[in-house]
Amino acid sequence: MVLPGLQSRRYYWPGQEGGYLEHGIVDENRQRKPSYYAWKELNEPAKARLSWVPATGGAPQSFSVTITPKTAADLPSLPLADYTLLWQLTGDENRAFASGSRPIAGAEPVTFGGAVPAREKPGPSASSSNCCVPTAASPWSGC
Repeated sequence: MVLPGLQSRRYYWPGQEGGYLEHGIVDENRQRKPSYYAWKELNEPAKARLSWVPATGGAPQSFSVTITPKTAADLPSLPLADYTLLWQLTGDENRAFASGSRPIAGAEPVTFGGAVPAREKPGPSASSSNCCVPTAASPWSGC
């Protein structure tokens, strides 16, 4: 593939006259390269930390989530305005047994948590979360 404006040989390896030009964060089949995930992590507006509080039997009794926005010293530094954190707890059969949402705004860290509800069949638990904003201008959009 020859890109417009890239007719110069300086963009190709020595001896290469044309063909696929390796660049960007996706390959020629539009599959994400490892650099995509590095870029995504560097550009996230906040970091999330999850902690479990175990009960005596080993199953989680409660959970706590802390969302820490990037500071002005970290780039990019974006204020969290109109964000919503969606969370979901799943069991060992990958079935959701608890979920919720919480609005997030401002530049201060936000911590929230809750009790893990009792289930008929106790077993391992997992958590997933998605931070969403109503416009498509954010790397975290896509609710």
